[in-house]
Amino acid sequence: MHKVYLPSGELFLCNEDDTLVQGALRQGVGLPYECNSGGCGTCKFILEEGEVEELNPDAAGLSDRDKRKGRKLACQCRPMSDLKIKVSPDPLYTPLHKPAIQQAKLVSIETLTHNIRAFKFKPDTPMDFLPGQYTLLTLPEGDVRAYSMANLADDQSGVEFFIKQVPGGHVTQALFDIRYDTDTEVSLDGPYGIAYCRTSPRDIICVAGGSGLAPMISIARAHVQAGIKRKLYFFFGGQRHEDILKLDQFRRLVGDSTGIIQYTAAVSDETSSGSADNGFVHQVMLERMGQQLSEYDIYCAGPPAMTTALESTLHTIGFPMGQLYYDRFF
Repeated sequence: MHKVYLPSGELFLCNEDDTLVQGALRQGVGLPYECNSGGCGTCKFILEEGEVEELNPDAAGLSDRDKRKGRKLACQCRPMSDLKIKVSPDPLYTPLHKPAIQQAKLVSIETLTHNIRAFKFKPDTPMDFLPGQYTLLTLPEGDVRAYSMANLADDQSGVEFFIKQVPGGHVTQALFDIRYDTDTEVSLDGPYGIAYCRTSPRDIICVAGGSGLAPMISIARAHVQAGIKRKLYFFFGGQRHEDILKLDQFRRLVGDSTGIIQYTAAVSDETSSGSADNGFVHQVMLERMGQQLSEYDIYCAGPPAMTTALESTLHTIGFPMGQLYYDRFF
């Protein structure tokens, strides 16, 4: 364990196998972060004293200007000595459930669409997390990928992930090649993420694309289970009709037998039908919801192009950005 000193004089201990983000969050210190994979740049810091191992010095979250100024990514740096770093913790990032590592066995695989499967793993001990959060899943070969939970923390049957098969994707292909086998084990490190469902008087909009379906389903499941009066509008987008969930399938997944959630599917590369609107999912959401978006909290998960387009459009129309929640993945 190494000591990591912050500008305030506060310190936390970090294991040599943990990144600075992981070490801080395990001890309840709210270092800013989002993707945990080097893409978003939220966790930038300056190393003032000590040595670190940089897992990916060329990570997309660091610009050439950042490098010239000596900035590094806390999610890509492991301590090699005691450190003094320049970064300010933020209460927004203080974990409500401290992340921990444990082993988990594969217990089921279910096909949702032609390229999305539900994988359920049974961890050694139940994982506490909030709807919308994610975990770092490590395959036996050592490959790591961030996946959001689709279930709720009180689900005793295991932790569920909806994973999309990505052409050329090394980790997703390895998972899709797995045959059901109770001896298959992975490592789960979590929970992480700041795009979890908040308590609010406003109604909710969930916007999902691809494997971003999982955290939005978790939020929808929590909404149904809680039986709260707030309305929830759920938008799920894909390129073709085969990419999306049909209404009855969606209701079965979230347990919405009485239809309290308004579900809309969108396809961008095919014409609309009775089961889906035509267009990019964020555009369909904007068209459907009209001009009163400031009355809603919006949760979003999906490909970077989708989340970036939604954020840009909402900013342009003057939406209060503090009511938009998503984790940046690249």
